[in-house]
Amino acid sequence: VAFYVSLFAAALTSAVALIEVAVVALRELAGVPRVKAVFFLAVPIALVGTLSALSYADPALTIAGGPILDRLDDGVGEFALPLGVLATALTEIPRGLQQRQAGGKPACS
Repeated sequence: VAFYVSLFAAALTSAVALIEVAVVALRELAGVPRVKAVFFLAVPIALVGTLSALSYADPALTIAGGPILDRLDDGVGEFALPLGVLATALTEIPRGLQQRQAGGKPACS
């Protein structure tokens, strides 16, 4: 039992650390108060996580004939990750080139 309590505590602290990055970004970029930022991020994450967990539990929730978790995995792997990489490349490569032309060192070196 102690192992599972420790595992739960580790997962919870990791989740808080991960959501903190998005909360800070929302606060700095959009000026959203901290409580609202946490609410707007945590509620959808909890909802999607619960539905994903229930896709393999007794209700066996499905989308297009497959478990929700599998469909989310397919969507993220096939679309969201490649689009994220493309967006990062399109925004960061020009920024690095501008820094290099200005005589500064790029952040990654």
